Amino acid sequence: MSSAANIRTLNPLTDHIVSARLAKKKTRHVSERLIEGVLFLCAFVSVAITVGIVVVLVSESYQFFQHVSLLDFLTDNQWTPLFDDAHYGIMVLLSGTLVSSFVALAVAIPLGTMIAIYLSEFAPFAVREIAKPFLELLGGVPTIVYGYFALLYVTPTLQFFFPQSSRVQSSVRGPGHGDHDHPLRQFSF
Repeated sequence: MSSAANIRTLNPLTDHIVSARLAKKKTRHVSERLIEGVLFLCAFVSVAITVGIVVVLVSESYQFFQHVSLLDFLTDNQWTPLFDDAHYGIMVLLSGTLVSSFVALAVAIPLGTMIAIYLSEFAPFAVREIAKPFLELLGGVPTIVYGYFALLYVTPTLQFFFPQSSRVQSSVRGPGHGDHDHPLRQFSF
């Protein structure tokens, strides 16, 4: 018999190999298996919840599109689901989201890049040590808080200076998001 025939490959799922040190402590081996089981259960629950969400979304979307055509959904310019003559056009919502995102990018990219370059290349060490934790705290604030602040304070201020402008909401929404989404967290200081 050759030596290759005597070599047995180990299967990590079925062959439980325990080191000599761990073999003496059965409680440690049991606790390791218990932890593995709990972690597997957590992973399984996470995947099961995700699959459940996808199933619910697909089934509800299927029922919705039985009543509303896809073409009307994508091209109608009214979103009035509670009216007698209900319209489910997503074009208004989509265009508002795109305008807000473009204004946010117009604020975030230049401002964030300039601040990041200043802090990483030109700022004194003391300024950097104060600014970095402050900016990390600002990065932890949810976007909805910035939007609420913009709604309560920035919008009335802009409406005072530009009373005839109908674009005040878009101009406020964008910088609020851009202030939050700046790329400062991408740079190391």
